[in-house]
Amino acid sequence: MKTLSVFIDESGDTGPYDHRSPFYLVSMVFHDQSRDITPNLHRLQNAVQLAGYPNCIMHAGPLIRREKEFVELTMPERKCIFNCLYNFTRTVDITYHTIAVEKKQLQHEFDLLIRLSKSLFAFLREHQVFFQGYDRVIVYYDHGQNELNSILVNIFGATLNNVEFRKVVPVFVKKKVQHLGVRMGTRFALCIGGRLWLPGG
Repeated sequence: MKTLSVFIDESGDTGPYDHRSPFYLVSMVFHDQSRDITPNLHRLQNAVQLAGYPNCIMHAGPLIRREKEFVELTMPERKCIFNCLYNFTRTVDITYHTIAVEKKQLQHEFDLLIRLSKSLFAFLREHQVFFQGYDRVIVYYDHGQNELNSILVNIFGATLNNVEFRKVVPVFVKKKVQHLGVRMGTRFALCIGGRLWLPGG
């Protein structure tokens, strides 16, 4: 049974325009589950261990901003971890698509949701043959924003007949990240929206 995993996360919020967060982004990362990425995971784990951070949690936001567990690290140390993650995403067998909305262009309260819905629908219709090539399309999202969750369920559900939805819980990361590539088997780990997703099933 051919299975496509779709990992989704957002950046920004559905509120009014703010110059500190001018865009709303929705990223979708696609992984064909028949393509084994375990070697990539092992290389990532080994690279992080060799850099001296065997239990590092790949959380890109705090890594870049020097927050939380990275507050004591220097710029070169954080850059080393970031390069490990960059090399992993550059070589791993995945594809992605990002929907970007510049909130400054919106005039009405619901324009963002309308723009997101139309963009997602257009993307799925344009690539419908690709999605229909799979027996299952499993969409992973953490339900972080109710508005986006409703759009995903409605648009994916209306466009594809073979779609399933799974909720991802980011807190799961901290318990399992040190076993990356070992306990995960052939499951896909992904850093998206600044978090390392470890979905089950």
